[in-house]
Amino acid sequence: MTLAGCRKLGHVAVIGAGMTGLKAIKELRAAGIKVTAFELSNDIGGIWRFTEEESLSSVYRSTRINTIRATNAFGDFPVPEDRGYQVNMTHQDMMGYFRDYAKEFNLLENIRFETRVTRVEPCEDSGKNGTSWRLRFHGPDNKAEEGVFDGVVICSGHHSTPHMPSFKGMESFPGKLMHSHSYKDNTPFEGKRCVVVGIGNSGSDIVTEVSKVAKETILVARRGTWMVKNSLHDPNANAVSRLEQNVLGRLPKHVGADLAEEGLADSRAKLEKAGLAPTFRFNEGHPTITGNCADNDFLKQLDAGKISGRRGIEHFDGSTVHFTDGSQVEADAVIMCTGYEIGYPFLDSDVLEVRPDRHLDLYKYMFPVGPREVHNIAFVGVVQQIGAMSMICDVQSRVVARYMAGELALPSRQKMKQDIEAKRAFNAEWYYDAPRHSVEVSVRPYLDEIGEMISATPTFWRILLRAPWLLGLVYSTPTCGGHYRLVGYGADVKRARYNMTKEYNVCYGHMANRRSWSGYLEHKLKVYGVLLPMAIFYQLKSLLTTGKTFFFAWE
Repeated sequence: MTLAGCRKLGHVAVIGAGMTGLKAIKELRAAGIKVTAFELSNDIGGIWRFTEEESLSSVYRSTRINTIRATNAFGDFPVPEDRGYQVNMTHQDMMGYFRDYAKEFNLLENIRFETRVTRVEPCEDSGKNGTSWRLRFHGPDNKAEEGVFDGVVICSGHHSTPHMPSFKGMESFPGKLMHSHSYKDNTPFEGKRCVVVGIGNSGSDIVTEVSKVAKETILVARRGTWMVKNSLHDPNANAVSRLEQNVLGRLPKHVGADLAEEGLADSRAKLEKAGLAPTFRFNEGHPTITGNCADNDFLKQLDAGKISGRRGIEHFDGSTVHFTDGSQVEADAVIMCTGYEIGYPFLDSDVLEVRPDRHLDLYKYMFPVGPREVHNIAFVGVVQQIGAMSMICDVQSRVVARYMAGELALPSRQKMKQDIEAKRAFNAEWYYDAPRHSVEVSVRPYLDEIGEMISATPTFWRILLRAPWLLGLVYSTPTCGGHYRLVGYGADVKRARYNMTKEYNVCYGHMANRRSWSGYLEHKLKVYGVLLPMAIFYQLKSLLTTGKTFFFAWE
């Protein structure tokens, strides 16, 4: 084991006070560690804080979560029922929830606002028990300051530096050229001819909004996408329980893809008609969620002919955008919905190198294993997840807090490097090659994996021995933060149970209510009568041929 984790740290710096920063502050304080957090803006919330001016925030006026409220709550703080937050929370709701959380645990007193950290470096005189860290920063008065801390937790995220692709002639485009990071609403695009590049979740939302007011809207998507309707507005949606995930996650990749694609046949047909059909299997890439609110449906706009598709941009010639299929358009505006760069300019590359393909040498996506051996540094929130980030940063923050408290020792550098390479190889085999997949995780398997580091994973035997009366509830509800607060480090059974019962009924009850009993039974029979025997067969086959079983719940 490494030297890290062998002593409790006295004073830890946290960089960032968004979702992940708030969680890190709370968990470090709960572990008895003094915390000073540095936040560049004048408020908490990070990317969820909407402002009219361009800032670090990347939400737009209509932004909502594309999951369901129950999965966006921290495991130790269910959404307050008297606050009126919507099931698919708006950015205002999310900010309200963060303020409630900060007030509940008195976190604001630990945050220095309007403070930019410019340098984070290990102290040369660090002792044998680990690494201490020197931070240089500028406060509201722009005065240079510095401080030495026993540890540092970096929670600045990876959605603040826009990635702008480059096309020949683009610099001479006379119209409006912008990144989705700067998008606020569709008002500036009324009556315009618009080109939107990229079809991730933001691209889907933005092109849908723009197409409602623009004269013409063209969407450019090189690989196309699988378009999944938000389950809140999908009358055929099923709430997949933890037990059902155990079945689905034990089917081979191609079987899982077949099942998903069967249910998306209509959506794919519409995308294909518009020239936007996916070039990859469903579970080989990040799907796009549409219909995050009832009146913002991408497929509806596509079906109405309000959006047309292209596969790529060849070059710009003044205001003319030439596409790879030989067509062209005179455009007034081009919006790049092309994601973000990962970068930590205040860190040297020998601590953590960000490669051109965005691969990071982070053990469990938290602890750097760079050329220089350092300790007492961790990252929270550096993942690209299919699902809610709140559950991940809840468990990550507890892992980091236990490590900083001297109660968790990490493996040797060799073993950590082997784990990093194994994850890299898995992602390379599972997903198509793209920078966005460099830190891709599937929520349930990843939570189970890091939850084991603090004995918080709700395994059958662990729940049976410690809280058997909750066993049925755990396996009959979808994965949520409360599942990882039942046992282990940071357990809070009362709040976790509330999260799984009342909040579950509020957020998922509508699915059962709008389905007929025949539809409900058909779903259960398919899972346990057809898919379960298939899963058993493939698990036995894998055991006989490779000596091990497999599990990968893709969502």
